[in-house]
Amino acid sequence: PTDFNDKRSWTVMKAHADGAAFIGLDNVTISTENISVGLNQAEGTELVLDFKDQPLKVMTGLGSSLMLDFDGDLGEFLEARGFMHVSIGDFFMVEGVLAFQQYQREITLSDESMFMSDLFTLSAAGLNAFVGIGPADSPDAIGFTLNDVNLALAIMKHQNPDITKNWVSLRAHAGQAGFVGSDALNLTASDLTVLMNYVNEGDIVAHLEDDPIIINPEAPLPLDFHGETGA
Repeated sequence: PTDFNDKRSWTVMKAHADGAAFIGLDNVTISTENISVGLNQAEGTELVLDFKDQPLKVMTGLGSSLMLDFDGDLGEFLEARGFMHVSIGDFFMVEGVLAFQQYQREITLSDESMFMSDLFTLSAAGLNAFVGIGPADSPDAIGFTLNDVNLALAIMKHQNPDITKNWVSLRAHAGQAGFVGSDALNLTASDLTVLMNYVNEGDIVAHLEDDPIIINPEAPLPLDFHGETGA
């Protein structure tokens, strides 16, 4: 604001990187590809900037630009997504497309009450993981594998700091899981689905059937639980 006495300020950011890597720890590899980050924050006010109807084009270099098109209805938020590979020595590996968001959203509960939440979401698409003696792509590897895992997780916290309840909703699907590397143990499973709708205090859970949380529109695993089924 041009008014010197107006202490409000707004920060909006969108960034993209083709790749990034973490260095400094022996036997730990963390690398990313096609990472995008978005941020819409306000200081001194609860009102954020809204670019949904009138996006702002920002030049980032000669012939390149980024479009700020954030929806102000989400309130303050932070988001990041991209392909990530994490390995620790030869005994742990996970890779896939991961994304998280943090924003505000109104939540309906199973007793038909509503509250404004600080919502944290995490999604994974096409995730592969290995735990054991590897490396994972070695024909001599021994351990547990998970392939083609898709996951949607939402953690909802009341904006009133005096309310300590947390609501958690989870939907996950694994194309295949099993134990590899031993002829003596044959353990495999396919098309595994895990569902969870949980509250840490009491039994009033989130009711998302009428207004599902869609974390990743490109590969949706909707969190659409009917609250009457309970935790």
